[in-house]
Amino acid sequence: MLCKDALIKNPLTTKPDKTVEHVLKEMQKAGAVCVPVLDAQNIVIGLFSINILLEETLPVALAVGPDDARINVTIPSAPGITKRLQKLMNTPVSDVMRRAFQTVGQDSPLESAIRAVCGQGAPVIVANPSDNSFLGMITDETLLAALKKAA
Repeated sequence: MLCKDALIKNPLTTKPDKTVEHVLKEMQKAGAVCVPVLDAQNIVIGLFSINILLEETLPVALAVGPDDARINVTIPSAPGITKRLQKLMNTPVSDVMRRAFQTVGQDSPLESAIRAVCGQGAPVIVANPSDNSFLGMITDETLLAALKKAA
């Protein structure tokens, strides 16, 4: 089996200059939980999801003290979370997206997509090996469906 057997060919995508609010509305309309962010050359430069957005609303631990004796202090954030979320709504999605993601070719063995999902999580980006252009993505659900179909 090959990665193309689990490929979603035309998933919802977005551009880096779109606001978080705009992308969330598009995701809701499409029923998408994660969208690839594509540059002008149709190359994936990041991923955006509700999970990634929620991580951005959490407080950050502050490191206090010299390098050899650091103490991490997390600042309580109850009112801060909603304020951060509201501020993020007008932010370009490129400021919030996750830049680390797994890429496979459509003719790669399906096992490479399974390993990528198990290692870093879904989705896995499927790109053209010759120019790295976006072809689609693989989710854990499409992997399972492809495996069931082959059984």
